[in-house]
Amino acid sequence: MSIHSEICYAVRYVARNRRSTGSPWSLRQTAVYQQYNASTKNTVWIFLQPSADMQRRWQEIQRSKVLSSHPATLHVVLLFAIAADWKDYIAYLRQEVDNLDKKACYSRVGRPHKHDYVVTFDDSQRVQNLRERLLRILNVLDAQLEVAEGCVVYCRGFRGRITNFDEAESLLELGAHTAQLRTHRRAVAAILDRSHGTLELVSRSLSVTAFQHEKLMKRNKLFKILEYRNEEKLTRNGVALHKDIETLRDIAFHSKRENETLVKLAEQSKKDGRALKALAVLGTLYLPPTFIAVCAFPSVSLFR
Repeated sequence: MSIHSEICYAVRYVARNRRSTGSPWSLRQTAVYQQYNASTKNTVWIFLQPSADMQRRWQEIQRSKVLSSHPATLHVVLLFAIAADWKDYIAYLRQEVDNLDKKACYSRVGRPHKHDYVVTFDDSQRVQNLRERLLRILNVLDAQLEVAEGCVVYCRGFRGRITNFDEAESLLELGAHTAQLRTHRRAVAAILDRSHGTLELVSRSLSVTAFQHEKLMKRNKLFKILEYRNEEKLTRNGVALHKDIETLRDIAFHSKRENETLVKLAEQSKKDGRALKALAVLGTLYLPPTFIAVCAFPSVSLFR
């Protein structure tokens, strides 16, 4: 009687996307199907969207010719290949949180500086998007753990059913892989907890910045009101000054007219003085000599 064993699973993983913009990492998915016939020792494999690393490992295993005696060996190799980039990706996530955490912790709110960090609403969106990615990554790691545990059950199923097969090495490697996945999950959970504090700090910084912006807007509005009132006052003062200048011009004009009149009166008085002088001379010429003598010598009495 032939013994058949089947296993099928779909697993998501992270891989570099080699893009020039945006995140250098992407979530991808692959599926594996295996059917093993213990009597003929034939194995049927089906791969959907295998990664380049999985294809390379598959070729190496084919060259090593271990598929005929170890039906579960390829699963171990594939799971390790799928999880190969977790360490680098978690380091990338940690660095991204560190950058946002620096901006949130060292931004001096209310004291703008030339070389200061600037916290904006985009930073809050980045933190929130990062938290959503971390939650997805936790789900992916949980799914990989379930696949690894299923492979352990599949590997143990060969015990006592197939001769010349020692599953201890595969179980040991699967255990190491499961422990590694749990370590990655704890690291991602720690980053998620840290990002929560970063999000709160960024939100508070934005609240303070918004309050200061509103305060600055009110101050600018007050300055505009004062500036408008100052312009109105300057306008009124300008109108009053213009009226004063017109009044001074009228006064100057009337003063000029009066001066001209005084000059004319002076000239007329000068003419009148000349006429009186001429009359005095004429009167003096025609007066009697006796009157002249009396006027010339007032001490001589006219009467005896």
